[in-house]
Amino acid sequence: MMDNMDEKTLMDVLQYSNTPCISIYIPTLRKAQIEQNAIRYKKLLHKAEQELKIQGFREKEYEKWLEPAKELVDDLPFWSHQEDGLAVFISKDRFDTYRTKISFDEHLVISNRFYIKPLLPLFQDPKHCYVLAIGHEQASVYVCKAFGLQKLELTGLPQSFEEAMAYEDPEKSVQYHTGTGSESKGGRRRAMFHGQGAGTDDKEHKKDVLRYFQMIDNHITDHLKDKKPLFLVGQEHLIGLYREANSYPNLLEKTLPVNPQDMSETDLFDRIKDKMGDFFSHARDEALQKYDELKHTEKTSLDIKEIFKASQTNRIETLFLAKGQKRWGKFDPKDYKVSLADGPDKDHIDLTDLAAAQTLQHNGQALLLDTDQMPEQSDMAAIFRY
Repeated sequence: MMDNMDEKTLMDVLQYSNTPCISIYIPTLRKAQIEQNAIRYKKLLHKAEQELKIQGFREKEYEKWLEPAKELVDDLPFWSHQEDGLAVFISKDRFDTYRTKISFDEHLVISNRFYIKPLLPLFQDPKHCYVLAIGHEQASVYVCKAFGLQKLELTGLPQSFEEAMAYEDPEKSVQYHTGTGSESKGGRRRAMFHGQGAGTDDKEHKKDVLRYFQMIDNHITDHLKDKKPLFLVGQEHLIGLYREANSYPNLLEKTLPVNPQDMSETDLFDRIKDKMGDFFSHARDEALQKYDELKHTEKTSLDIKEIFKASQTNRIETLFLAKGQKRWGKFDPKDYKVSLADGPDKDHIDLTDLAAAQTLQHNGQALLLDTDQMPEQSDMAAIFRY
């Protein structure tokens, strides 16, 4: 199964429990040398076999569990359509793959639950904006988050100028549709975007475009109730006309003056993110500032045992974890007792990963940060709700 990771999928993954749960993370290449994707994956599958054997599972059993995962190694179309990272989850009754817009270090974890900590950057910043992309023949609205675009289907939104004109004035729609000009594809002019003459014709043309944009604006204003920022993508003259039609209260000054139909969704997102700058880092910065204001009080902690217990009892508002750092141990749910260990084995897991899962399940925020960004240069910290 190939899918993109979203909040609902993450909850499904972190709530799943079985033995063994095999989690594989690899960085992936989108274009050149895509065979490296399959090579990395195959090496980690082989390592998984070795670890399953060490943990006492019978070869006949784990060969059956790994069979669909091994078939993927030679699936060239699969490896040709990757993004920046790939997460793979394997168990006795489950085999799922997820493309992501973040890269991973190579990682293999075998436990009684799937390992989710590398996925945290996808979800640790709830901030988002909307994107309106106006192309020559199509208008699309997206939710834009820190690691991708998600297209919205707004009921009644005109998908093209011709569709809008057909609704408003069927005769004018036919006129635009059958017009000719050198800028058209196959002899069909793009009347919506370029005036065909001067004077009255240009004025009428502009009025029609403004009516189309007003239809779009009405639908956006009606549907986007949270009034998050709206970012415009389109050719400069279209952006200028849309501003005349706009009534949405949070239209951004920054724009991306390109034809979105000339770009893939991935390339479009990359260009938007470059333009938005630090827009998506504010939630992280606010959490760090709040920790700094509360540090050395009962509302914060650096102690793993206190933090882990709080993660099980719905007390954590924000959990901070350092990238690449693990805390091995086991947890007794009967008395919330935490026992630490020097390394992994069949009885000990990465407690930081389980703490992150529990925090997310209780609607807390879990942030995976570079070590130099961590509160008090720790490898684990938390802000408590109470």
